[in-house]
Amino acid sequence: MDDTINNRIKLVRKHFDLTMDTFGDKIGIKKSSVSLIESGKNNPSEQTLMLICKEFGVDYLWLTTGKGEMLPPSDDEVMAKFDSIMFGEKDTHKIILKTLLDMDEDTLNALDRFIEKYIENKKAD
Repeated sequence: MDDTINNRIKLVRKHFDLTMDTFGDKIGIKKSSVSLIESGKNNPSEQTLMLICKEFGVDYLWLTTGKGEMLPPSDDEVMAKFDSIMFGEKDTHKIILKTLLDMDEDTLNALDRFIEKYIENKKAD
């Protein structure tokens, strides 16, 4: 069902068990606009997308592309995972995490490009 942005917006509304009226009120649009967006007759504006993400904590990348998870992990979940790695028995995992934390923005961006190219090449094989 979540193959289009319109369906993903509907999924957000249903996840929070909201009527079209209530959902629209929370992001500043009318029920009729919500209906037109969910039906695919209208596409949401960038402002509407940003308001959905802000109001409901929805991940922008998921909302716009379908990649990733609808709701990013909470800070508590991230910290729990971090702690499990740092206090765990796998030294390799600790070193990987420490290495990532030591990287500057340019190096992280280069790593992103490397991973994207790797995925592209993997799909081509």
